[in-house]
Amino acid sequence: MVAGLAVAALFAASPDVVVRVEPTTASAGTVDNLEARAVAGLEDAGRVSASGPAWPEACRTDACVREAMQSSSAASVVVLSVEQNDNVYRFSLEARSAATGVRLGLAEDVCEICGLEEVGELVALRAAALASRLEAPEVGTLRIETQPVGARVRVDGREVGLTPLEVELPEGAHAIEVEKRGFEARHERIEVRRGVEDDLRFDLLPTVANPARPWFIVGGVSVGIGAVLLGGGIPLILRDGDPYRTNCRTDIQGNCAKLYDTMAAGASLATAGAIGIVAGAVMVGIGSKRRSSGRYAISPTSNGVAVRF
Repeated sequence: MVAGLAVAALFAASPDVVVRVEPTTASAGTVDNLEARAVAGLEDAGRVSASGPAWPEACRTDACVREAMQSSSAASVVVLSVEQNDNVYRFSLEARSAATGVRLGLAEDVCEICGLEEVGELVALRAAALASRLEAPEVGTLRIETQPVGARVRVDGREVGLTPLEVELPEGAHAIEVEKRGFEARHERIEVRRGVEDDLRFDLLPTVANPARPWFIVGGVSVGIGAVLLGGGIPLILRDGDPYRTNCRTDIQGNCAKLYDTMAAGASLATAGAIGIVAGAVMVGIGSKRRSSGRYAISPTSNGVAVRF
């Protein structure tokens, strides 16, 4: 019975959250006071909390957090950072998962012309507010940036806004599309992890219009006009020398005095039409050769410019 009570007491005393303080130039009394107020704020919010050893300086990566929490049974850690300049206090409370190291939440504040009691109350309030974020969320956060900014972003086909932006997405694979007028569209597939913040950046390349397009347009117009002219000239050539009408009065030699004289006009039209068709066909051929090079984009580099096909 006594052994059972001892085990129960041990588990009851095991903290769910550990508060650890980063190295600081603030006095030991100030640090101890604010650390205790952070623990009290978490306790008020229903978290079993306790103070822990000092936090390793500049330990901010997921791997570093996991390593720093290996010997702890707590589910999460709240890292308290304090800066004091006379009666101006700056502090932050960063919550991390002990198992994964990922950030769960961050609270920051400044207390100007404050006494220690006042900043202690503020720390307790911010810690209590942070307590609700100590459970790993079901979503991950993706920050998307582009250069230049203002690109339209679609996630799984749904438009979500313009860059730069931050969006929460369910855990799993997602298709990201980024588009901006005058620049090449970009597509990326990314795996979102629960509770993890990821960054995605695109350096957009300006597009260059297809060089074949003007040749196709002018060549097509030339062929069309040439066909019309040729179509009008051939009937005039064929009509040349025919009488105006079948029952015209003939001269003493039996020839009709009123005949069509359309050879010159027909020949001119037909010649111009043939030239237009040939010229248009040549231009279409040039366009076909240029199109074979495909689209390309030019972007500046440290050594000059880069051309991407």
